[in-house]
Amino acid sequence: MNKKMLKENFDLAKLNRCSIAVMLTVPGQEGLEIIINPYENLDYKLDYYLNAYEEIDGQLVLTKNHEIIMESIFCTDQNIPASICEDYGLSFEDLYLGKKVKDIYTGLQGIVTSVCYNDNNSVDGYIEYLKSDGSIDRTLIDIERLEILDNQENN
Repeated sequence: MNKKMLKENFDLAKLNRCSIAVMLTVPGQEGLEIIINPYENLDYKLDYYLNAYEEIDGQLVLTKNHEIIMESIFCTDQNIPASICEDYGLSFEDLYLGKKVKDIYTGLQGIVTSVCYNDNNSVDGYIEYLKSDGSIDRTLIDIERLEILDNQENN
């Protein structure tokens, strides 16, 4: 995660009127800390993160405490309850922005660009994919249909 990626993801969230979930490594905690920043606060929070964090070796670290590291962020329409993720056998890391996935029914492959929790208690992923004409398109697919193709960010 670097400042360029941070800005790009905030721009994507603003474009889609989504919230941003920020995943941090915090000393003394076993798991990642996840902070949800609502759409209405995105400009303020982006300014805060750009000023409070610095890039060191390609990572964003809190200037006042280099042990606090911004690991990743993803767009979300709402705060996705942990119980929903457990129901689907997923963790927030599985919903990580940038994962390469495949729709198990259609074979469509692409990159998860945001996730949303729906009123019917399902979690959907927005998938960006390359069309045959070279243009990029986007579709919404229930995560039950998605297979993660790798456990690394698609660079």
